[in-house]
Amino acid sequence: MSQAEHVRETQEAHPAPGAARPASGRLMPLHALDAPTRAGGLLFLLPALEHVGLPAWLAAHPAERGTLPTAVLGALLRRLEVDGEDPAWELASPTADAAALARAARWLAACRRHLRLAVGIGLASLCLRPAQLVITPTHAEVWLAFEQLDLRIRRAGLDIDPGWVPWFGRVVRFHYGRREP
Repeated sequence: MSQAEHVRETQEAHPAPGAARPASGRLMPLHALDAPTRAGGLLFLLPALEHVGLPAWLAAHPAERGTLPTAVLGALLRRLEVDGEDPAWELASPTADAAALARAARWLAACRRHLRLAVGIGLASLCLRPAQLVITPTHAEVWLAFEQLDLRIRRAGLDIDPGWVPWFGRVVRFHYGRREP
């Protein structure tokens, strides 16, 4: 038996505290969210935010690091009128502060400009695509059907797994095709 098989067998026999076994048999934290979303392309915005300089700006303004990225995502979800029950809101914040809303709107406008000019796609076309969203405190994974594959997004590299995104505080991964059990 390989070491990986031994670890898996041990985890299945003795789950870690706070872990639950869903119907799929995969171990997941109790606080994980696994649900369909209308905004499956929301996290494609992260590479665009990197391109327009948000990580560097956050490094110079560390007080904004915990709130601005989620405020930008929230501003986009609000602009696209995504239902408040959609699981994508778990990655965003519905900012009420006028100054924070203005900052988020400026970053969103910069992304919109970049996406239109460099990628040839609008914010709604980028974000509004059905997917399965799996969110834990440390990870955000998006599972899209092959039909959602968009060559504009692929050519621009917006769906390349960024892995750990320190300024967003999560590991981000994109998948196409049938979800693995």
